[in-house]
Amino acid sequence: MQREAMPTADTDNFAHGTYGDDSGVVFYGPPVEGFWDDSLPVSDRFIHPLFCAALDRAQREDAAIPKVVADWNTLTGWADAYSAGTQELTDSDAAELIHLLARVTESDLMPHVAGVTTQECVRCAAAIAEFLRSRTESGAAVYIEDD
Repeated sequence: MQREAMPTADTDNFAHGTYGDDSGVVFYGPPVEGFWDDSLPVSDRFIHPLFCAALDRAQREDAAIPKVVADWNTLTGWADAYSAGTQELTDSDAAELIHLLARVTESDLMPHVAGVTTQECVRCAAAIAEFLRSRTESGAAVYIEDD
């Protein structure tokens, strides 16, 4: 019997894998027959500038920090590498993250990029947002894991 999963985002490869680049975040769609085939791994080279830009924007606009970013910043919740594991994102947490990623600009990212370009980070933000949006709009659960 063939397992079927939602197609992954048609994007550049944002996963880690180069020397010294061994951590990041993995976004998952729902497991299919017990397998996590539907995933979007994202290196810290991209997540770090994206989430730092989000923190800067929230401070500048005196706005709330999306829960996913706040957990990353404080190493709690899904980002607590010692106890979290794969965690389901609530619809509102996914929506907050999608909204945030849609607003990130190259100028927001400029102070935070290292080893990648601001254009690559913007493409990564769009890929993450599309991955989350396509699954949540179809009613599928989405998950996150510190990698």
